[in-house]
Amino acid sequence: GENGALSMLECAAGCNCDPQNFFPVCGADNRNYFSPCHAGCTDVLDSNVFVNCSCVFSDPAVVGTVPPASSNQTASAGLCPPDCHNFFPYAFSMFFMAFFATLTIMPNFVIYVRSVSEVDKPLAIGFMAFSTTVLGWLPGPVLYGILVDSCCKIWTSAGACSLYNLPQFRFRFHFLLLICRGSSMALFIIVFLIVTFSKTFEFQSHTDEIEEAASLAPSKEKLENGKVSTCEHDEKRKEIETNWKL
Repeated sequence: GENGALSMLECAAGCNCDPQNFFPVCGADNRNYFSPCHAGCTDVLDSNVFVNCSCVFSDPAVVGTVPPASSNQTASAGLCPPDCHNFFPYAFSMFFMAFFATLTIMPNFVIYVRSVSEVDKPLAIGFMAFSTTVLGWLPGPVLYGILVDSCCKIWTSAGACSLYNLPQFRFRFHFLLLICRGSSMALFIIVFLIVTFSKTFEFQSHTDEIEEAASLAPSKEKLENGKVSTCEHDEKRKEIETNWKL
């Protein structure tokens, strides 16, 4: 069947096939069957080729349909090769999406460290690493593990998945990815609007503070003339340092 779907036709209803014995075979009609029994196979040439499969080339919509006499009613072990025409366009688009996503790493880091004062930069970097671990690395594998398990169609007794519902897996995987990317974009837009329209975020660089402190230093002429009070200069310098720490 398409997308790895399994055919369990009525033509094999009288074979009393075991529903737990999962051994997929690919019929000559390019359909997947749950097992050689579900394909109606009665003989085997070797361990990989089954013959006299009554369900191969039969019409699944019509119960009891007899396949043409000239049809090749055989099946081989394993699933049929997937008919995937969009693999390369998908891989191409995912590559460029990941490439452009990595270009935002350094700009984001610069925004983080420039949004706080000089004394708070180490704390901001540590908090960023902590939040990335808590919100990203820890719940990520758990969420995607639950998503993958929810798309399993056939489980083995050992707890492993033998067959996935590929269309369902494709939809859920990209939907969760879209939610994460969309939430991140929405938060960036909110931060951009706050910074753009708020009047309370007025930051001065450390260079400006140094230049202001240097401008208050007494010149050589003033020192020679004795017109500058050393105590007054010290008080102004301490005031600037206090304002910078705050």
